[in-house]
Amino acid sequence: MLRFITIFCMLLPLTSRFGQDSFEVYLKGKLLTHQIVSSSQGLHVLQLTEADASDELVIQYHQCNAPDKIGRDRSIYLKGDDGKIVKKWKFADAGSGSTAMSIPIKELLQAKKAFKGMLSLYYCAAGREYGQVFASI
Repeated sequence: MLRFITIFCMLLPLTSRFGQDSFEVYLKGKLLTHQIVSSSQGLHVLQLTEADASDELVIQYHQCNAPDKIGRDRSIYLKGDDGKIVKKWKFADAGSGSTAMSIPIKELLQAKKAFKGMLSLYYCAAGREYGQVFASI
């Protein structure tokens, strides 16, 4: 019995991550951030410069709730600290293919110049209509 309790306690931190939403953000093929949505980590601030303008930000959002809706009606939007949506990108349903969503850095930089405040990126999809913030610029 003691062995079972010990093994259970060792596996508990690993199993708590299953079934939770997570995301990864890449720039130039390099992982910038990976985070489990419900973790207590702070919001990742993306440091984008004009040198990155010709590249794309690639987001992989792994949605684990509402299995019948996962990856449908996907979009990413940029929201200002005033609560208003500045820009929105729509993406095809994830299906069984790649779930990667790409946003041109140039568009993010243009929005940042025009807004002057803090901007945050949100993932929105069926089953997560209210949007989930995953990074700021």
